[in-house]
Amino acid sequence: MLPKPDKNASRPILKTVMFLWNIFLCILSLAMLLGTAIPYFNLLKNEYNYSMPGLICEQKKAVGAAEGYPHIVWAYIFALSKYLELFDTVLLVIKHPDRKVPFLHWFHHLTVLCFTWYAVYTQYAVGYCFIIMNSLIHTFMYYYYALTELGFRPSWNFLLTIGQISQMILGIVCNVIFAMKWFENKEKGLSIDENCTCYAPYEIMLSCVLMYGSYLYLFVDFFVRKYFGSSKPVVAKPKSE
Repeated sequence: MLPKPDKNASRPILKTVMFLWNIFLCILSLAMLLGTAIPYFNLLKNEYNYSMPGLICEQKKAVGAAEGYPHIVWAYIFALSKYLELFDTVLLVIKHPDRKVPFLHWFHHLTVLCFTWYAVYTQYAVGYCFIIMNSLIHTFMYYYYALTELGFRPSWNFLLTIGQISQMILGIVCNVIFAMKWFENKEKGLSIDENCTCYAPYEIMLSCVLMYGSYLYLFVDFFVRKYFGSSKPVVAKPKSE
């Protein structure tokens, strides 16, 4: 059995570690955002003539490992980063040993890790939209948490939560667009190789709806309880996927 940390002890080393960890993830998120978004939107311009539904479906197969686009590398880095984010839970337990880890915290860390690897494995075209949205939110989120370790309490945490909820809504919208294009092409008699890019469309579309749908419910519930609920102090804010 491990000794229980003294919750009343001053732990400046822990605060330093958490600050540096959040800054590291903030910079990594920004790198993934730029590394994925810049070439992705170049494809939107050059290959799809600014047709976002076309790029979401990615019927031209312009995005792929064979083409060597840099965002392919960032997609794998993004998947690996989901393992790094598990360390958030370790730090949370060390910082608050007397509190239970919030369900939203461990649930989204576990499920998004599984979904991300499945999306990369099946080459789910919409996944690049998810990487861009998630990296954008995480850039601001980890910056916010780094500031809190310095003793600051930024007033824009309200906007951060709205951004997290918006990410879930947009994730569902992108998945619906992909599904509509997929079934439209299927009705035309196109094979799976000629259709939107994905090697397990039914499984991934269902997984996506279940994942983002559950996140949307949990984050809206958190938002309502924190900003419109009772005056009871709120436990540590859970981090976004």
